[in-house]
Amino acid sequence: MSRRRERDRRLEKMEKEGSGPFVAGPTEGAGDELEGESILERMRSGGAEGLNPVHEQEQEEAHEVTRAKGRAQRVVAGLALVLALLGVTYMLVGSPSYEVTANFANASQLVEGNEVTMNGTAVGKIGSIELGDDGEALVTMSVEEPTAPIVRGTTATVRNTSLSGVANRQVELTPPPSQQAGPEIEDGGTMTQSDTVSAVDLDQIFNTLDAETVANLKKVIRGFEISYEGVGKQAN
Repeated sequence: MSRRRERDRRLEKMEKEGSGPFVAGPTEGAGDELEGESILERMRSGGAEGLNPVHEQEQEEAHEVTRAKGRAQRVVAGLALVLALLGVTYMLVGSPSYEVTANFANASQLVEGNEVTMNGTAVGKIGSIELGDDGEALVTMSVEEPTAPIVRGTTATVRNTSLSGVANRQVELTPPPSQQAGPEIEDGGTMTQSDTVSAVDLDQIFNTLDAETVANLKKVIRGFEISYEGVGKQAN
């Protein structure tokens, strides 16, 4: 309605200024009632022939609005596509992880993929295990948020996840008391051997015994075997 009123005002102005002439005579077959009818009246009734500059301008404005809406829709569709691609990439690649390398005296049968835990909850995984210049095990661990980053004073301990199995180890992170916490370890930083505890296996204990002690231990084990022979079910 506002556009129509604006069009009427423009046509009336054209008539007053003499740029909107009246029809010189009646239109053939239209009757005497059209004689002297103004261009304005015929444009309003739709009976005028030829071009209507106001109507053309309105049509051009409507086309421009349509084109602008089309451009906006294409921009929104493009942004939605980019966000979808980013989401798929995030799910496939994963979020950037925080890593820290712990220096252990030995690898303690750790393998890549073993869990890293804190307070009994998995917070990361072991990414790689390498041999250091002095024979130590350099264990690189990825730690997820919100546990990452860890602070100086945190202890990394190799523990057994169960009594059975060989590669059943995990690294447990123990944070220090708040009053003893140091600065954050930067991404890619290291933990020294003073901050790590390797697992102790039975063969390591036996390696500390001399030959006489090992021989006596064998006798004790054989004695247990003889004393329990035939009474295993009762002993159980």
